[in-house]
Amino acid sequence: MVGKHIGIVKEKINLAGPNWLIKLEFESEIDYQAGQYLSLKVGDSGDRRSYSIASRPQGKMLELMVDVAPMGIGSKYILGLKIGDKVEALCPMGGFVIDNGELKGDKKMVFVATGSGIVPMKPMIEDLLIDKNYNEKILLIWGMRHQEELFWIEEFRKLEGAYANFEFRLVLSQGGDDWGGDRGHVADVFDKSYEGWVAYICGNKDMIAQTAAILESTGIKRENIHYEKFY
Repeated sequence: MVGKHIGIVKEKINLAGPNWLIKLEFESEIDYQAGQYLSLKVGDSGDRRSYSIASRPQGKMLELMVDVAPMGIGSKYILGLKIGDKVEALCPMGGFVIDNGELKGDKKMVFVATGSGIVPMKPMIEDLLIDKNYNEKILLIWGMRHQEELFWIEEFRKLEGAYANFEFRLVLSQGGDDWGGDRGHVADVFDKSYEGWVAYICGNKDMIAQTAAILESTGIKRENIHYEKFY
């Protein structure tokens, strides 16, 4: 059930470029599912902005990862936050979560994100691997532009090393001369049939439409393609 929660800023970290991690501690434990978001009050006039929760459920602590590049009212509010400040959030919100029926069906899963669309994906994957001990194949494909914008790479590599069923593929559309990984767009690395898999996609509407169409052509049923329009 959605409720109003008061939290305190415990940490504020610049991950890379315009990407900021905000760690909040709330007065009581918030019951939410990995992949959901909250609505944060970002001004005295009552303006609110929605941000995906960047951490899997773990008591009173909760993390946000915010791209402040747009420099709107929400970005400026996030940049102005200081350690110890109080924030007001409405949560949990949203239905971009792992389908329980697919969990019971032991489905292979592919997660596809671009830019800050990675935010809900991280807790969803961590929840599957760490908390639910999910043993079927999980593939994460993340598309970014430049190397200097990257964050959470070490975290995903550690997961890849710790869980044999997890694979992480990073794709840069404008990688430098020293970039030795995949180049292009996320759709360029779909290199096999994904028949019988389920897909979770997060990005802008054009990316979602293109990715969903390609995945469907590889054998994923339309009803097994889930998405969140993140920006």
